Amino acid sequence: MSLAGWDAEAFLDEAGIPANVLHGEETLVSWQKLGHLLEIAARDCENPAFGLEWAVRMPPPYAGAGPISLLAGQSKTVGGWLERTMRYWRFHTNAFSLQLVEVPPPQTKPAGRASRRAVALRFDNRYIMRPGRQLMEYMLGGARAIMAGMADIDDGMFLAVRFPHLAPIDLDPYRKAFRCRLEFSADHYELVFDRAVLDLPLAVTSTVLSSYFGAFLEYQMQRREQYDQTITATVKLAVASLMGTGLCTLEFIAEAMDISAKKLQRLLAQEDTSFSEVCNIVRRDTAYRMIAETDAPLGSVAGLLDYASIVPFSYAFRRWSGFAPTAFRKQARLIEASQASLPRDWWRRISPPVERKRQRRR
Repeated sequence: MSLAGWDAEAFLDEAGIPANVLHGEETLVSWQKLGHLLEIAARDCENPAFGLEWAVRMPPPYAGAGPISLLAGQSKTVGGWLERTMRYWRFHTNAFSLQLVEVPPPQTKPAGRASRRAVALRFDNRYIMRPGRQLMEYMLGGARAIMAGMADIDDGMFLAVRFPHLAPIDLDPYRKAFRCRLEFSADHYELVFDRAVLDLPLAVTSTVLSSYFGAFLEYQMQRREQYDQTITATVKLAVASLMGTGLCTLEFIAEAMDISAKKLQRLLAQEDTSFSEVCNIVRRDTAYRMIAETDAPLGSVAGLLDYASIVPFSYAFRRWSGFAPTAFRKQARLIEASQASLPRDWWRRISPPVERKRQRRR
C-alpha cells in the first residue's frame, strides 16, 4: 500500500517505534506498538480497511510472509505447514495464539456445501483487551493470501471469515480480499475452510523457497544504510532471518546465495570465521536483545533460537554473558530505569558478575 504524501516517520514516532526500521535496521517491535501503528495509519489515511488492504497488497509469491512461508520447506501438506506455523507462532509472540479447530460449516449456497467438514484457523486472544482491529484484519488477510500461494486451493474451499467487530459500511475490500462468506459480531477472528484443504500438497519446493529467500536477502541488503558487503555480514543476515524455521543450514543459505556449500565454507574461512561461529554469534546477540529489550518468556526465546528447552539455552546464555537470563534481564531493567536515553546495543555494556567483583577488589 502506498503512503505517498504521508509522513511515515511521524506515524512511527506516534506509535513509539524507532524510525530506523525504515532502513532495514534490526529492531524488536511489540505487537501492541505494531497494532497502534496500523490504527494511526488508518486514521490519518482515512481508510478503515487499511490493515486488510496492506495485507492483500503484499508482493508475491507469499505475501511477505517471511519465516512463515519458509516453514513450508519442512512440510508436505497444508496441514503440516499450519502445524509448524502454530508452533513457530507460540515462540514468536504471546499476544495471541493460532489454533486449528473443527467448527460447524457455515450455511452457504449452493445446496450441499453445508455438509462439508470445516476447520477454522482461529486467532485466539490471550489478553482482556483484544489486539487492534487493523492488526487482526491484516493478519486474517495475510493468512488468506499466504494459504492461496502455498497450495492449489480453490476459492470455494474457503467457507467464511469471521470478525468480532460490527460490519463496516463499505464491504467491498472484504469481498475482494476473502471471496467467501463474511460474518461479523462473531466470537473470534477466524478463517473457516474445508477440512480437505489440510491434506492438499504444498505447491512449493525447497529450490523455490531458497530462490525466494535469496531475493529477500538482496532486498534486505539494499535497504540497509550500513552494510559492509562481506560474506560474513550476508550470512549473519540470513541466519537471523531463518532462526526457528528449521532451514538455518549451510546448504540452504548457500543455495539462496547461488553458490555451493563448500564454496561458502571457503569464503567464510577467508574472513577468519565459520558457519557455526556465525550462527553462534547471531544466536548470542539475538538472545541478548530479546532478554534485555523485551518481556518475552524464556521458553519463547529458547524456541526461536532453536534450543530444545530452557535448560540448554540458559547454559549457553550464562556462557556468553556470565549471567543467568533472568539476572541479565533484571540488570537491564535497572539500567533502563536509571538512564533517559540509551545507545544502540547498550546491553553489550552489561558486565558479568565476576568482572564486577574483580573491579571492587581493585
